[in-house]
Amino acid sequence: MTFNVTPWENTILPQPLRFAPPLADLASDPAGFSQTWQFIRYIFDLSAPDTFPHISTQLSEADLRTIRRFIGICRRLAEYGIYSSSGSVTFNFERGMEDVVVDSSTMPAEDTIVGAVTMFRQLFADDEKASYLVVSKILGRAIASSDEQHREQRQDIFKEWKKCQGMLRSRRLTALVARKAIGAQGGHEKVPVPFEHDSPTQTISLFYYGDLIHWGAKRGEHEALMGDGVFREMAKLHFVEAVITLSHFYFGFTLILEAAFRSQLEQPDV
Repeated sequence: MTFNVTPWENTILPQPLRFAPPLADLASDPAGFSQTWQFIRYIFDLSAPDTFPHISTQLSEADLRTIRRFIGICRRLAEYGIYSSSGSVTFNFERGMEDVVVDSSTMPAEDTIVGAVTMFRQLFADDEKASYLVVSKILGRAIASSDEQHREQRQDIFKEWKKCQGMLRSRRLTALVARKAIGAQGGHEKVPVPFEHDSPTQTISLFYYGDLIHWGAKRGEHEALMGDGVFREMAKLHFVEAVITLSHFYFGFTLILEAAFRSQLEQPDV
């Protein structure tokens, strides 16, 4: 007997988009961009980033350079193959739930993953000089000192995007979509969503400091996880999923920065 199962999150597709997936024009295959942003739309319904009201407040050269760096990294990343590829894991239950084995795993090549996630760290890690945290603070200061005419609108858009970023760091996007879809379709709140409470931030940290970038403080936890075939493949999938999801958020935030500071960004860098 063969069962074809549709994940809860995929039952909500397609979703109408309010704006084109940010930076999808740079990808060799924009299909993944579209799906991620359909999920984001279903949960957050963000305002179009490229319509963010322009800010005339003059930034320092250091702040402008930081924003240009963030935008440049996002545009380089959008061209990486990892964002135009797909991955999956197939499990075999023939020997029962107590003896599940991995049938197959299709993931992007390791060198592709390492190249992308190393660059991604510059956007994700709070201690990086041009991370999302840094550029969002620059934008926040500029909004606070901007003209009163559109200040409230800017603040509202900024808040909704910040809230989205916080949730995407703490909860898997597909799990958020699945939980909402279950409720929308009349499912009970106790219907399980696999790995619902896994934290993308913790997953990224586990790989960064367990093996991928640093053989560091989390190497023991990482080695233990890698010893189980099923959890190893799921952890890899969730790690790549977390990087890709947050990357797409950063791609969108790039358009906010470009809209907010367009006139200054068009000036030559010094």
